Amino acid sequence: AEKRAGTLVRELIELGAVKTCHDIADGGLLVTVAEMCMAGNIGADVSLPEQGSEAAWLFGEDQGRYVIATSDPDKVLNAAASSNVAAVIVGQIGGDAISIEGDAKVSLSDLRDLNEGWMPSFMADAT
Repeated sequence: AEKRAGTLVRELIELGAVKTCHDIADGGLLVTVAEMCMAGNIGADVSLPEQGSEAAWLFGEDQGRYVIATSDPDKVLNAAASSNVAAVIVGQIGGDAISIEGDAKVSLSDLRDLNEGWMPSFMADAT
């Protein structure tokens, strides 16, 4: 499954169907989306699963899973189905904040400040 997913991602990139892509192996879906949003300076609204653990959905560090930003989700979903790779829409991009189904909004500015400021703060407290 991992090899099929990796091959599919490379093919989609070559076809120009991918704006940006990131694996979720470090921190899971929500951390990956946050990293992508900070890098691209665009917000996102993440969807929750209809069933199953929300924590596993948001923070599971599964191998061979990717977040793909695309302007043509049908193309990505159809290619995934043809390649026997599971794929679902996990949210929408836009705005200047990250949220989970419209709630728990964190502005990109605040997120960036926290992300970039924790180490200097930690080091200052350690002395």
